[in-house]
Amino acid sequence: LRALRLGGFLALTATDTATLCGVNPKACLRRYGAKPLKTEYCHELAVRILIGAAVRLAARRDLALKPLFTHATDHYVRVYLQMVRGAKRADEALSRLGYLYHCPNCLARQPLEGLLPHTPPKCGECGFPMEAAGPLWLGGLWHPEIVEAMLVELSKAEVGRFREASNLLSKVKLEMNVESVGYYTVDRLAEVYHRTPLSPSRLAEALSGEGFKASPTHFNPQGVRTEAPISVVKKIFLQGLKC
Repeated sequence: LRALRLGGFLALTATDTATLCGVNPKACLRRYGAKPLKTEYCHELAVRILIGAAVRLAARRDLALKPLFTHATDHYVRVYLQMVRGAKRADEALSRLGYLYHCPNCLARQPLEGLLPHTPPKCGECGFPMEAAGPLWLGGLWHPEIVEAMLVELSKAEVGRFREASNLLSKVKLEMNVESVGYYTVDRLAEVYHRTPLSPSRLAEALSGEGFKASPTHFNPQGVRTEAPISVVKKIFLQGLKC
């Protein structure tokens, strides 16, 4: 951090995804100062824990870090951050940290801002005790202008040479417009609600039909990011929509 100039960029890569995904919670607490959660959307939580640890470290030096681009690929997660100086900016960044509460029974989730841990609430949907992950970053993961600039540069490249990057950016462009922490996977939803899995595209289409933003996510090919509450997702599954 001390080597970064004002407005400089910091790229962080974590290869211990098993730790960040909750396989070894004690190791995650030692390395990142956060409690992980072993869920179907753990790779996004891994990114958010990594950003949260960096933001807390920077704040000690009156520095703020803001995410520009993040992704999870193969067996690692990577985040790109921009540094700005000032205690006020650092305080603003810290205000976007908090905890995510997850219901293992019905898959509802509830983000709560604030570094001080809360007593895990009971699920508002089913009354089941919720599990906590954090502290972690609850803000956005992508800067729209950066994503658009990357797509422009990619369009100038040789066709087919960066197919994987093109697929990644195409999904990110869609999901960055959906304000949510975490996503749902169709296989886990089908397991919980005892229904045949919908295809991710069919689920996203059904959620859009209900008036909620929804998109695929690059974090998981079976995942759908949406602003819809679990009650709406559950209703769609219980209607028995076919793929």
